[in-house]
Amino acid sequence: MILFEHERLRVGETWDSETFTLAQFEAIARWKDRTNHPGIELGHRSLKATQWVGVLQIGRLTLEILPKAEADRDGTSRTDLVKKWKGILLEMIGRLEGFDLRASDKASLRLQDHTLLDVFFHAFLTQTETILREGLVKTYRQVATNRTAWRGRLLVSEDLKRNLVHRERVFTAAMEFDVHNTWNRILVAALRVLSRRTGNASLRARAGALLLPFEDWSFPRLRDEDFARLRFDRRTERYRTAIELARLILLECNPDLEAGREEVFSLLFDMNVLWECWVAHEIRRQIGTRPWRLRTQSSRQFWKSEEGARKTVRPDLLLEPTGATDEALMLFGGAFIVSEKTVLDTKWKVLKSAVPSDADLKQMFVYNELWAVKRCLLLYPQVHLTESVSGTFRAEDQGRESCCGLAFVPVPETRSRA
Repeated sequence: MILFEHERLRVGETWDSETFTLAQFEAIARWKDRTNHPGIELGHRSLKATQWVGVLQIGRLTLEILPKAEADRDGTSRTDLVKKWKGILLEMIGRLEGFDLRASDKASLRLQDHTLLDVFFHAFLTQTETILREGLVKTYRQVATNRTAWRGRLLVSEDLKRNLVHRERVFTAAMEFDVHNTWNRILVAALRVLSRRTGNASLRARAGALLLPFEDWSFPRLRDEDFARLRFDRRTERYRTAIELARLILLECNPDLEAGREEVFSLLFDMNVLWECWVAHEIRRQIGTRPWRLRTQSSRQFWKSEEGARKTVRPDLLLEPTGATDEALMLFGGAFIVSEKTVLDTKWKVLKSAVPSDADLKQMFVYNELWAVKRCLLLYPQVHLTESVSGTFRAEDQGRESCCGLAFVPVPETRSRA
């Protein structure tokens, strides 16, 4: 079942040959109560998608939420829109840090026949298969067990308890160098979840084959802290993409364990964040080796109380020259040109006229003041409008003028067709 941003689904409605049941609605309502996730708004026996896109799996029902620009509603079939925006969404997600959704991952599964969840699972399986082929990383760990030969440190109390009449054994604690570590436990745990959650027989078979050597592994449920403690180095860097995908698979699985109730699995992304990450990736790609730099973590304080409380602001992007240069940057095929230090803020909104909201303009005015720039730009997806627009901030006591422009950036599919 497929929804687009801001569409509503009611209990009893049939979409894509699947009927949304009351039990499924109640499962989502419990998931919403437990997580307070902003991706779904609940109404009376209905739900409404927000700007969060991705997948919700409720029992056997897979609910996909796709982005969609407003102009697509005219003259395009729903089937074509699904295929188009599923591809755009995967292109954007593939630019997030830690992801590596290659074209081959998307091409190997026909997008119109498989869910977004299948694509994520396929990408994770492909990464895990590569890691297993290259060999699992080994680390040292302390193992306390009964041994037939003395090794390590004797654990007296355990030895007396277990081996009082079996003096041919000794209970000791010793360091062992093997594959039983957090890196590999994460992969195995994600494989187990995948094998239960996927409805695709081919993916389930691949996961089952990868799990065969690890049938006797047991460990507690992994939590966010386990991932936070991981530190990638030259030996484990090859795990990065698989670990990021595994983190989503494991931490977004929210089973309701009460008998007879549906389980909910969520894999949702904020379109505002996806749009920002994709625009930043493309700007860096287009800058190349030219003397310009794009910064994404530039924040400054704009308020402080007498008690020491502080407020900061952070623009999405800050584009600046790295030295003295007269070279102007023409980005996105001429969607906008930058010749000096410029603040950029991305907005996943569809404008029908070249007039931004008051809130957006006030935000950009603050950026201009704090970063002492003469120009800032709001970057919107290219839908109704294509030509950049310039505007000037006015203030009676302002010693200088600053500008705020609007630019309309092609979404990935539009760019790829150019």
